[in-house]
Order: sequence, then C-alpha cells, then structure tokens
Amino acid sequence: MITFPVPTRPAHEQGLFRVSPHTPTTVYGRIALDNRNRNQHYVPKYYFRCFSLDEKSIQLMLRKTGKVVPKPASIDKQSSDWWFYGDAATEDAMSAFDGPYSENHQFIVSALDGGRPAAITAEHRLVLLRNMLLQRRRTLAEREAERGVHTFVRDALAPQLTAPGIDESGCPPEAAEALRTMFAIMTKKLDDPRPFQMTKIAAAQDDANALADLTMVFLENDTPRPFIFGDAPVVYANAALCDREMSLLNESSLGLQVFFPLSPRWAVMLYDPETYDVQTEGNGLLVMLTDETDVSELNKLQIHEAHQSIYFHDAANATYVASLWASAAPGEKRGKTVERLPQLTPGGRYLRDVNAIVDPEPSFHPTLGFVSLRDFSGSRMPYRAAHWIGTGDDTPPSLNAFVDRKPWRNA
Repeated sequence: MITFPVPTRPAHEQGLFRVSPHTPTTVYGRIALDNRNRNQHYVPKYYFRCFSLDEKSIQLMLRKTGKVVPKPASIDKQSSDWWFYGDAATEDAMSAFDGPYSENHQFIVSALDGGRPAAITAEHRLVLLRNMLLQRRRTLAEREAERGVHTFVRDALAPQLTAPGIDESGCPPEAAEALRTMFAIMTKKLDDPRPFQMTKIAAAQDDANALADLTMVFLENDTPRPFIFGDAPVVYANAALCDREMSLLNESSLGLQVFFPLSPRWAVMLYDPETYDVQTEGNGLLVMLTDETDVSELNKLQIHEAHQSIYFHDAANATYVASLWASAAPGEKRGKTVERLPQLTPGGRYLRDVNAIVDPEPSFHPTLGFVSLRDFSGSRMPYRAAHWIGTGDDTPPSLNAFVDRKPWRNA
C-alpha cells in the first residue's frame, strides 16, 4: 500500500519534503514554491491517453453550453489547475498512485481487448477498485461539492470569535485569547478546501473496502457509439431506490451502482447483487452491450456528473455527443448540504435531531436494458447488509417502513 502525509498546510512549509536547491523556484514573500509539476491533474494524463487517437490530444465538449470545441484539446491542459493539490511534493505523492494505477488500467484493457478476461485476477480488480475510489475523490467536482459543508462549519465557528461566554467561563484571559486564536485559525483553514480533500484522498485506499461487497463486471461496447467520459469519470447511480426519500449515493447504500469508462470500448461497473441481476457472459465478468441505447444512457450519466468538461476520442462523434447533451439537458451542479434530520436507533426509535451531511439527489437515473431489479422488499434499507455492524448473530434491522416514497413516484 502506498501512503503519504496529509498536509494541513503545504508540505514545503511543514518540512515534510525538501525542495532541491537545483529546482527552479518562484518566491512569494518568504515562501519558495517548487515549480515542478505546478500544472496538477485531477484526472491523470494516462487516463486521457486511453481515449486519445494520438496520445496527445482529446476531443472536448463544454458541459455548461454543450458546445463542442472544433480543434482537439491538448491533454496536458485538461482537468488540471496550477497547484491543484497545493504543492509539488503532494503532486509527487499523487503520481506515486498514478504509476501502478496506470499499469493496472492498461493491463486490464489489454486483457479485455485480447479476449483474455480470465487473466484479470482478484488483485487486478482490487487495485482497480482502489483506483476508482481515489479518482472519485480527487476531482474538482468533489471539491466543489463540499463547499456547502465548509460554509456551514465556518458559519458555526464565526460567532465563537466574539462569544462573550469565553470571557465569562472563568478561564484566565490568556486562555480565552488562545481559544479565540484557535477558532480564528480553524475558520481561516476552511477557506482552503485542499487539505480537507487530501484527507479524503489519503483514506481512499482503506475506504475502498466499503465497495468490496459490490460485484464487478466489465462492459464491452459492441455498438458504433463510443464510451465518453467527463472530468469526474467515476460516477455513482442508484436505479433501485430512485423513488425513495433517502441518501442514494452513499458508499454503503443499498442499490448502489458505480460506472467508470476504461476506453471507448470498455467500462467497468460495480453493482449491488442484492438489488440487481445483470446479464453476464462467460465467467460472469463480461457484459456485451449491443444496444446503442444502453451506451447512450451511460454517456448521459457522464454528462450529468461532469463538472466542466466532457471528453471523447474521435471528432467523427462530435454530432452524436452534442445530441447527447441536448437530450440529457444537464442542469446546474448541486453540492452537499447540512440539514437537520432525525437520528434513529437501528430499531427505528427516535433519539434526537442532528446535523447531517446530505448528498445532492442524482439529476439523472440511467435506464439500462441489461440490468433488472430483484425483489429487495426484505432488504435492510438504507444500507447494504455488509455495512450493518451488529453483535454476535444479531439480525440487521430493517428501516424500510421509515423510508418514504417520493409523492411524484407513487402514481
């Protein structure tokens, strides 16, 4: 397992990494920033090359307008920003992940292209699973989705800066001042989302276990339409519970589906076997897609979940991709919120109201002909059985009766 420090401030300020004296630097005040790798990618370049005809450029459509850029875009400038991760040392740490992930990705695609799915071992699938969760967490879309949470926490901390209760608590004046300083530092830290995102990225390797109970299959696109991808290419869906008033896209959610294009021809899908049946072939690893509608539904999901950009491999598909955007009609992206919600015991007894982070409701639910719903009336909503932590032989409780259906779905 590859690990790296999670900086609360840029690594060069902490002394965690040394900047070579031979590396060109730009000086901002008293801080020397290492200029290596300052253009930092949140979708790695190796991934773009899997969809590129020349390994240098990619076709681009803007999510906001649906406009297809006439000329191919340089891979070097896509899904990246200067100092996206904060400094060159942290970018180097991310590259330490991308090396083995790139090698694993290329091996899997090569094995699939060569008709050797049996060569894809459990270890290959585990590395891919970790890659998917890290990719999900490293994007600009993920960072922007957290802004509402940061705003909530900052607004909650702000009154503490002038709260009279600190002075009236009986603590010495220097202790009261220290508390105010601490709250001021915490509030300021919330202005920079990078350390918080890096904390989630660093945990992705272990947190991938949360998806290990899902079944992994590879989708072969045997249609004239290619798989496309957005600047947030690992997308979550939940067709089973799209009519329920509950969190649908938690990594422990019943009915979770995860999609990740691997090339114009191949994609990987994770699904909850408790709620879906999937039409597989051979050893159960492959799904052959012969219906263009299925491919287009998956491509529309990429358009909806993208933050700024959608990519495709060949200019010959420009009209098709533009028509997908018109059909998908993606709206403005919504972020996470903090809401006051009831806390229940596993048996459904009300305890109290608590502040809870709520994911935005999906804006698109793909309808896929190769997937059918199972009878999950005896399931343990809202979580998959693997995520109930009990004692001994306790039967996981069912909260089905507490999960409401959306009124507009009842007809």
